[in-house]
Amino acid sequence: MMSMIRSGSVVIIVAASALGAAPLHAADAPAPATAHAGTQIIGEQEAPVGLVLMPWQADQPATLNARPTHRQESLEPLDTEAFRQRVITDEAIAAYRRAGLRRD
Repeated sequence: MMSMIRSGSVVIIVAASALGAAPLHAADAPAPATAHAGTQIIGEQEAPVGLVLMPWQADQPATLNARPTHRQESLEPLDTEAFRQRVITDEAIAAYRRAGLRRD
């Protein structure tokens, strides 16, 4: 029984040392490129400590089923007096703003 434990521990020590040596050789060889779906982590060349985390995004953009923002209004004749009043009001507001800019 003691010899089995001793030989078992020798096998574990040999296996552990072989596994410990593997990363040294793996560090020299470039890592194989693998395609993964999901999150990508990209490091910067200038500052290898900093990471840019890109959130996961859908492959296809979502379709929008929103109503149009511009209403289709029927064309009606203009009320000339209301239009004239609107032009006068807009000109007065523009003149007031120009006068305020000149004071500063």
